Amino acid sequence: EEEAAVAAEEPAEPEAEEPAPADEPDISDELEELRFFVEQGFDDDASFTYLELSRRYPGHSALAPYAERFGGLAAAEEGGAAPVLLDESESEEDALMGGLEAPVFDFEENDEEDDFLSSIFDDPAPTLSRNKPTEPPRARAELEGQADARTLFDLGTAYREMGLVDDAIVQFRQASRDPQWKAKSLVMMASLHLHRGEIPAAIADLEEAVAFAVTDDERSEARYELGVIYQVMGEEAKAVAAFEGVKPGYRDRDERLAQLTG
Repeated sequence: EEEAAVAAEEPAEPEAEEPAPADEPDISDELEELRFFVEQGFDDDASFTYLELSRRYPGHSALAPYAERFGGLAAAEEGGAAPVLLDESESEEDALMGGLEAPVFDFEENDEEDDFLSSIFDDPAPTLSRNKPTEPPRARAELEGQADARTLFDLGTAYREMGLVDDAIVQFRQASRDPQWKAKSLVMMASLHLHRGEIPAAIADLEEAVAFAVTDDERSEARYELGVIYQVMGEEAKAVAAFEGVKPGYRDRDERLAQLTG
């Protein structure tokens, strides 16, 4: 009886924590990238990385600490249009253009970027026709397997040329996960944010592109675009600083710098 009483007084041992499923893949490298984006304050990149990991590894226990912060993204993303499936008999461009009357924007290269930037700051937004949808058309190509950065970048460029801004940004953001394509992708994302009038987002993309550029040309391109934006905004000191970081002879960098400092 005494032994029974002692046994009754002893606290029950806590149940051992359930170990993580043995069949879960190791995503430590991917989590390192996610943590980096969170620590650096790159919220867009962090959100996108979490969303991609959630799709690739649904229910993975290592993603649980980020679920409260980013968990609503998956539900929001499901509200998008169904993907356009591409088969061998249908070209990528034909599939993406199906049902579209015309591109939302004309992204053809031209020499009027100053006029375009000025219109963002000075002119009111154009009035939408009542018989036109207020939401931009969306199209999404479903790529087989793990697409490489070049494929994602090229697809983003195709979307961009057709005016599918949201879809283009998604592809460029995916491509930017490859360090060799990060700066180029961020510059393209900045151009899309500019066309939507999202100046702070464009500046943030370009500053990040400068930080991650792997070649002098990439760094010069990002700084040049920053300089153009600041010049149009009238922030001459920032424009001069940006152009001074561009290598001499790059595009019309020398003329712009002379105009600002003359």
